Amino acid sequence: VAAGPALAVAAGAALAGRLVPGAARLAERFSERARRLPVQFTLWQVARVPLGYVLPALVTLAAVAGCTYAVADHASRDRSLRDQAAYTTGSDVRVTTEEPLTVDQASDLVRDPDVVASTPVVETTVGDQTTLLALDAASAGSTVSIRPDLLRVPPSTVWPSLARHPVMGSPLPGEPRTLNLDLTLGSVSTDAPDSVPPTARVDATIRDAAGLTRDLDLGSLPADGRPHPLSAVLSSTGRAAYPIRVLQIGLTYPLPANELPMSWSVGGFDGLGSWRAADASPQVSAARTNPTMDENPCGPAAVPATLPTVTGGVKSADGGAVVRFASGFGADWETRTEQPVGRAPSTWCESHPAIGRIILSAPSDAFPVPALATQAYLDSTDASLGATAQVTVAGVPVTVQIVAVAAAFPTLPGDAPRGLVVDLPALADTMFAARHETLLPPPALWWLHTRDGGVPGGLPTGAGALTAAAETARLISDPLSAAPQRTLDLGVADLAVLAALGLAAALAGAGRGRTAHEEVLALIGARPYQVTAIRAGLHAVIVAPAALLGVGLGALVARVLLPAQISAPDGSAPLPPVLLTMRPAVWLVAPAFALVLALVTAADVPRFVRNGLGRAVTERP
Repeated sequence: VAAGPALAVAAGAALAGRLVPGAARLAERFSERARRLPVQFTLWQVARVPLGYVLPALVTLAAVAGCTYAVADHASRDRSLRDQAAYTTGSDVRVTTEEPLTVDQASDLVRDPDVVASTPVVETTVGDQTTLLALDAASAGSTVSIRPDLLRVPPSTVWPSLARHPVMGSPLPGEPRTLNLDLTLGSVSTDAPDSVPPTARVDATIRDAAGLTRDLDLGSLPADGRPHPLSAVLSSTGRAAYPIRVLQIGLTYPLPANELPMSWSVGGFDGLGSWRAADASPQVSAARTNPTMDENPCGPAAVPATLPTVTGGVKSADGGAVVRFASGFGADWETRTEQPVGRAPSTWCESHPAIGRIILSAPSDAFPVPALATQAYLDSTDASLGATAQVTVAGVPVTVQIVAVAAAFPTLPGDAPRGLVVDLPALADTMFAARHETLLPPPALWWLHTRDGGVPGGLPTGAGALTAAAETARLISDPLSAAPQRTLDLGVADLAVLAALGLAAALAGAGRGRTAHEEVLALIGARPYQVTAIRAGLHAVIVAPAALLGVGLGALVARVLLPAQISAPDGSAPLPPVLLTMRPAVWLVAPAFALVLALVTAADVPRFVRNGLGRAVTERP
């Protein structure tokens, strides 16, 4: 493996030597068309003795090719390690929390002065070895560290395509710190039976701009027919991810002994008149399986409770909504059996208050969630761009539509790279539409893009952070990653010195045969600087094409060999795959140095010849 690049360069240089006869014929043609004596003489000299310049040309080609490969190897390894680190973290900083963050904790984290962009991340497994990542597509473009070449289309196109979906809920105006509702609950019957109307608990479901959905407890609402203002804190600091949308308002109460016609009015923000009401009571059971008292201790009275039903729909009133419903009645029964040791079993009946629940929710219809799929997912499911797929998230069936494809996506494991990436607000909305009482699990993972790539101050208690910079440093310091790089760096320095000496000697040796020609030039009136110019032109004609061929050969060898030679520290194929990095500003130094050396050698050839440096090249046995 280590000798592979050297053998490839040597083979390429040998093949390039076959171009010398053709180059000589071209030089002869151009010499006939040249009008200036220095140019004509230079080309004529190359055409006359082309084999005399094969050695310096091949030395130049091999040296520049080796240096080009070395620079590409160094740059590509460095880029690969940084890409692997970014793939592991997903962004500059990955923050993991033991418990879901409160609104204020999340706002303190993402609004830290050092945080430029952020997104919560919900990670869950759907299907066999398929990971679903839900993140905020609106900020993902500035947060997620994904190499553009991994996507089929530019990232600026991918993220907006994930965020195109219906938006649900009623937005609260401005940036409120509390949710304030005006609520009234009471019986509408004038001849109600002797049953006290129940006192209810009120809750609300909200979603912020980042897609985080949570329930709020607004407190107790007496069923006395009078208006009551209830409120819940949205953010004590006013730094939540605004705008905040209200998705649902719920009313929960114990069923009374007798059914009552009830009225519930809700006000506090616009849009309530178009909301929908429904019964969402938990199922109740009856212990009675046989009406005879002897066989059932609960007796005939143990009948299932009657659940609430919405009777009048939702009516708009004074900017709010009014819901008419039947309260339902009854209890939840349960039969228990106990068998003491050595005694006959005893059975008894227990009743529990049955719970009624009425929900008032924003208009919502489930929709296909736009998704980015990895190529591994498409290969395993035979799906394609534009196809839909069915997944289950927290027990809720969700339809996703593939609108973008990536070769790989950050944080997905190498042994199971199948993944789907969706917009967190879109997933939260469609899950709410499918089942109003099932919410997306809160995130315990946050990706941050920071100004200096460091961990922001004031992390929540118990939170851990991993930075891409720290992961890069770990990978670079790994012995399996560092050893090839150090060996190559030392080899490049040796190659440069040996190539410079070899090129100087080869040029000096090739120039010994030009002494007679230069004497003729002097006799016909050529001045010393003109002779030197001709000599320099001759060296440039030899070295410049060889150097350019060397750059191409080195780049070709690097493109073929480097993806197979660069690996992760554990020896596996790196994720993401190696991206060949050339750094032209660096590897152009090699041909430039060779050309400068050729010109300097041209000026100093007499001295080189006198010192005998080129004699070893030109002497024959």
